Amino acid sequence: LEPFLFSRHIQLKSLTINLHSFSGQKTQLLGSQMLIENDHEFHRVQLSVSVAKGDSPAHLIIEANGQPSDLNSFRANGYLKFENLNLSEPLKILTQSLMPNVSNEVDQYAIKTGGEIWLDFRPSTQLDYKGKLSLSKVPLNWLADDVPPVSDIKTSLTGWYMPGKDWGMQLHELQFDLGSTTVEPINLLYSQQLGSHWQEFDISINHVN
Repeated sequence: LEPFLFSRHIQLKSLTINLHSFSGQKTQLLGSQMLIENDHEFHRVQLSVSVAKGDSPAHLIIEANGQPSDLNSFRANGYLKFENLNLSEPLKILTQSLMPNVSNEVDQYAIKTGGEIWLDFRPSTQLDYKGKLSLSKVPLNWLADDVPPVSDIKTSLTGWYMPGKDWGMQLHELQFDLGSTTVEPINLLYSQQLGSHWQEFDISINHVN
């Protein structure tokens, strides 16, 4: 990684990242138009990223101060903007850990979202994030034929990612319609262990009508 951290200016037309989780899941991220700039202890990265060829990409900017070799002083902030980002693959990976017998059905649908997320990379590698999301429609008939879709979804969110330990996300004032019914906004918290305990997770909801 040293050439990326210490070169003053690097441009990459395309980039492919293969992620392998402890559970055996594989995820591929496709990057494009990547620009890396370094000036002593200031670092800046910007690129477009997607999870499948032909999809609308998300646009990511990260700015950092300090030396990456000294995690106690290294600090970074980022901003992620996306429109019509396809969430089908991330949703499939998540549901495979919860409902492995039905999660393959998610492949049939393109679930797209828009929003923006602010990233805060703390010293010692913890990542905190916050932002807002909106989705027009999420089909649920892959669960059962008579389950209506969720539509007009809007929420703000906060979350964290601690490498080797856990990650989580809290949805605040989650608004959506279930079929023709408008559901009262809810708060939802999801957290999941990482590493060998990846099958351990918690889901909390403030109310169910």
